[in-house]
Amino acid sequence: GMLLAARAADGEFAVLGCNAARISDQGHALRATFPEAQFDFVAGFDVLIRLFDPKYYDDMRGSLDVFFAHHRLIVTNRGQNTVDTVVDYLDEPVVRDYRAAIVVRELDAFAASLSSSAVRHAHATGKSDEVTALIPEVQAYIDSHGLYAER
Repeated sequence: GMLLAARAADGEFAVLGCNAARISDQGHALRATFPEAQFDFVAGFDVLIRLFDPKYYDDMRGSLDVFFAHHRLIVTNRGQNTVDTVVDYLDEPVVRDYRAAIVVRELDAFAASLSSSAVRHAHATGKSDEVTALIPEVQAYIDSHGLYAER
């Protein structure tokens, strides 16, 4: 289910937290919590690859059919993977069946280098002051709930 729904101080966007690991399950949680809203998911290339990895599903095609019936996926290049790599991946079997609902956007080198894993690691090792990519509201939530800290 939904864990957090907070609007930023400027009211321009919201931060949502969900305890569902798979993006298809996150879509289900969003639809259940906000049935009147429409959501596009923004993800890096690494998430796109996981979305189409059959090891995460009992019924991959069924889950993907439901997800893409309700959501678009906006995918970006990440790390060393270029936007051309992302576009080429859309021609893979199964992936191409959902291509109409997948939008590819290119990030600049700095944005493509950002990593949620690096943020989690920085918090776990007590170096969260080195993380500059988080908006203050997200940083405050992580700090107030002790997320990612070593136990």
